[in-house]
Amino acid sequence: MQFRILVTSSKGGVGKSTTSLLLALSLAKRGKRVLLCDCDIGSRCLDMLLGIEDEVVYDIGGGIPNGKKFKAAQTGGPSGGCIPAEHLDIPIDYDNLIAIGSMMGSGGMIVMDEDNCMVDVARFFLEFTVDESCGKCVPCRIGTRRLLEMLNKITEGRGTLEDLDKMEELCYYIQKNALCALGQTAPNPVLSTLKYFRDEYEAHIKEKRCPAHHCQKLLNYEITDKCRGCTACARVCPVNAITGKVKEMHHIDRAKCIKCGSCMEKCRFGAIVKN
Repeated sequence: MQFRILVTSSKGGVGKSTTSLLLALSLAKRGKRVLLCDCDIGSRCLDMLLGIEDEVVYDIGGGIPNGKKFKAAQTGGPSGGCIPAEHLDIPIDYDNLIAIGSMMGSGGMIVMDEDNCMVDVARFFLEFTVDESCGKCVPCRIGTRRLLEMLNKITEGRGTLEDLDKMEELCYYIQKNALCALGQTAPNPVLSTLKYFRDEYEAHIKEKRCPAHHCQKLLNYEITDKCRGCTACARVCPVNAITGKVKEMHHIDRAKCIKCGSCMEKCRFGAIVKN
């Protein structure tokens, strides 16, 4: 017996393609022969969802701006996980994404390059969950806040290796005991970044260094020999941490520097770097 199932809507972006794909995959796994047709010739959706992530990133998305290196892709919204380059060629479907610690969600994708700090990415998404928690159950209401506190400590250079073990244990507890899907999936960004980018966490903790040069509290600004002594950086510094005479190389007092980045933005010669 043959069936024809039509999924349609007069509006765009409501999930027709995602619904069709998930329905087709479900039937196929039950041994049914499925022919999936996309009648919207003006919008490539099904081939994106069925395709390979590197095709989505480079062919459909146009690649990484300014020639930057791909670091991770995050799928499923704030409750999804971060997928590293080693899984860039994985087919985008429900089971495959769940298997590597992410989820399909709405079918959206955020691509991150080498300038993104994965610890801060996990912190950013967890902030959303903390704000959205209804507060009914303790694992979500309190657990996500404790996770966020530990992530804040790490991005500020105050974290310890013990924090990583505590975070992992707390993540699994929240997943198992939260009452709704928001709480149960909230740890996904943390768990996936701990799994695939643990070296970045350890760099923040052991070396007090952010490999992506993103976390403000862990940055150090330095004036190189490109300095022309124009005094623009010294004039813009809010705490007078930069000294030097006109037409001579300037210097930054790290003890005074509040790492606001104003000097780097003001310099016209690219003489100030962060490390």
